[in-house]
Amino acid sequence: MLVVSSRDGSIWKYVSPNNWTQVPNGYASVISVVRNNDYFVVNNGNVYQYNGSGWAKVGSGAAYIRASSDGTVLATTNSGQIYQFVSPNNWTQLSGSMLIADPVKANVFFGMGLDYNVYSYGTH
Repeated sequence: MLVVSSRDGSIWKYVSPNNWTQVPNGYASVISVVRNNDYFVVNNGNVYQYNGSGWAKVGSGAAYIRASSDGTVLATTNSGQIYQFVSPNNWTQLSGSMLIADPVKANVFFGMGLDYNVYSYGTH
């Protein structure tokens, strides 16, 4: 489990009962976990990926980011554009508009539309 401190944006990982450790050099407004030691965060509109030992900038212009355990990562912009992570600095724009798009698996996601209603895409 990971959390972002509302005080300073630092990222903390739960390691055992009553034991949290700070993720080195990690700061975010939004965080999403693919699997252990594979995280994506948004920090000042930039997207960073953590690989267990360090951070790499992999995109920009994001407001929210969400990931699924199969490795699907979706980011949305402030204007509602949806992008899927392909590789560092390589994102594919998806059709439609969402404030937040949360993948279940490849080509399947739920999201909050610009009208604040919840929508689904793909076969669940």
